[in-house]
Amino acid sequence: MMTVKDLFQLSLTKNFSVVAGYNALHKKIISVGILDFEFTEGIQPMREAAFEPHSLVLSSLLFANQKSELLIETIKELIKLKVSALAYKPVIYEDLPDELLQFANEQDFPILRFGGDEYFEEVIFEVMTYIKSRENDLFLQKNHAVSNRR
Repeated sequence: MMTVKDLFQLSLTKNFSVVAGYNALHKKIISVGILDFEFTEGIQPMREAAFEPHSLVLSSLLFANQKSELLIETIKELIKLKVSALAYKPVIYEDLPDELLQFANEQDFPILRFGGDEYFEEVIFEVMTYIKSRENDLFLQKNHAVSNRR
């Protein structure tokens, strides 16, 4: 298992910063998804399974370019889907609106800001490698404990 806080142990994401939801860094992450155009006006409503519960969602927030009001609605939807955290690349929004940060803090929803020019694919790979490694370690520990009892 991985938590939001564990992201800061990875070489690629160690320079991410927490901009909201400091009190919820204990939330677990079991998968990673990319938020691209799911919340763009005119696009069909997002399907229920767009993001798995306990996922880290990565986004450039391009869908909210010139439409910052979409940001709070997006966070509400992500919370409904039980997403653990949002990490955004500061290309459209260098800083997020104060009301969004306040809402995320009130909801204990972590929002992280990319630290540099990390690629989504690299973040996904590194996070999933960490998760798989932890799962393998846990499996080996359980097997070792069972074999020691014999």
